[in-house]
Amino acid sequence: MEVTVNEQAKRFWMARKFPDNGKHEWKPVVGHEIKVGEFSFFVAALPNNILNVSEVTTGYKVFEVPLTIVDLIVTDTKEQTMEFYRDYVGERLKRIIQKEPTLKQQLASVQAKQKELLGEMPKIEDFDETLITAPLGPIN
Repeated sequence: MEVTVNEQAKRFWMARKFPDNGKHEWKPVVGHEIKVGEFSFFVAALPNNILNVSEVTTGYKVFEVPLTIVDLIVTDTKEQTMEFYRDYVGERLKRIIQKEPTLKQQLASVQAKQKELLGEMPKIEDFDETLITAPLGPIN
C-alpha cells in the first residue's frame, strides 16, 4: 500500500461539534493530503503543537498527534515536514487501514451522517501558502 503526500497546501473541512451547545458545523483548516492506497486523509496543524489527521470526504478525525520538541526540530523545513507526514503519519494510517477491512463501508456511513448533520461539505481548494512562508520585509 503506497503512501504519498501532496506538497500543495489545501483548505480542508473538519466536522466539528461545539460542546457548549451541541451545534455541528464545517470548520476550515489548512493542511496537506496524505493518500494511503485508495484512501485520502489530511493532516492539519492545530494550536498547541497538535496535528489533526482526518479523512478527506467526511472531515472525520481519525487521530491526533501531539508534537514533541524533537518532532518540531525534525520538521524545520517543508521537505522535512512532508517526510514526517509520509513516514510517521502515513505509516500509522496504513496500519489503521490494514486493521479495518470494512473501512470503505464505515466511511460511507459516516459520510451520510455528516451530510445529514452538516449539509454538503464545502469545496476543498488549493491554498496559497506564500503569504505564510514569505519572509518578512522591513518594518517601519
